Amino acid sequence: MAKENWSSTDEMEITEHQENMRKESKEDRQAVEQLENDMDDLSETLSTKHKVLKEKLELLEQRLSSTKDKKNKFEMLKGKLEEMADKVEQEENKRDCFEELRAKQVEASMVIEQCKTAISSLEHCKGLLQVDASHLEDNANELLQDFMMQQTMKQNNQGHDITLRQWVACAVELYSNLGEVRVQSMQGDTVVLEIPSDAQPEDEPVGVPLILTIKFRLEGGTRVVFAGAEVNLDSLSIEDLIDETICNEDVVGFILQVKRRFRNQRSLIKEIEELQANYAMDWEPSHSRIRVMLGRSGKIVCTLKVDPMYCIGKGNIQLLGVEGSSSPIEHLQSEGPTRNLTEWIKALRELFSTQ
Repeated sequence: MAKENWSSTDEMEITEHQENMRKESKEDRQAVEQLENDMDDLSETLSTKHKVLKEKLELLEQRLSSTKDKKNKFEMLKGKLEEMADKVEQEENKRDCFEELRAKQVEASMVIEQCKTAISSLEHCKGLLQVDASHLEDNANELLQDFMMQQTMKQNNQGHDITLRQWVACAVELYSNLGEVRVQSMQGDTVVLEIPSDAQPEDEPVGVPLILTIKFRLEGGTRVVFAGAEVNLDSLSIEDLIDETICNEDVVGFILQVKRRFRNQRSLIKEIEELQANYAMDWEPSHSRIRVMLGRSGKIVCTLKVDPMYCIGKGNIQLLGVEGSSSPIEHLQSEGPTRNLTEWIKALRELFSTQ
């Protein structure tokens, strides 16, 4: 029983296997047929493509041949072009060389013209320098002559200076012996003297000394004469004494008169200081002028002129003007010559006391 079952099972497997084989065989035949069909189609396609490719290859060979011909022609043309290029380059080089030579020729012409201009300018300068040299030579000769003349004059002046110094030294010695006159310095043709103020009480300050500067000059090379003088005080006028001394050449007398006038001026200064203690007034020594403020509020300003000779009793006081009042002053001016400075100010104070 078991054997029969095994046999039956094997037959069934064999039968099934055979059917599978037949089925696979059929499928294989179909695949082969399809493959054959595909091979035929591919063969036909390949044949067509081979034909087309062959035609293209032939066309390509034709074009290649044509191209080679053209290449040969172009190579021949290239050679000709290279030859032409060489010729053109040579021509260009020649042209460049010609242009360069021409430019150098133009530059050389310009340089030549510049040289001509420079030569002309130098020749002109040479002419001017020759003229200047001639003038310098003339000037040198003139300067040499002037130098020789100056040397001669210098020698003469040295002799004159020695004479002047010797005379001034003698004069200084003389002036130093004058009473209360001190020789401060001596330089060249100038002598500076110092004249002190009058002796003052111990409780009063010492006044400013007078500095008198006297100048001399040499006349005729040997004769020393008085040339002028000046003082350090603007309020002291000595012009009249200078003019007088130039005429009479009495220098010692001149010094004594200046000293006397300076001492006399101290009385004027003292009078002014006493008035300033009681009145509002300004003293302008350089103008010999006094301005005094009067009236109740001091708005009336009277200006008085002090004559330079007032210090020695020969000058007068003059009323120059009144500011701030219209009161008549003619009667005061008519009486002016008889009044001194103090009397003038008192009279003006009484006149304007109510204004």
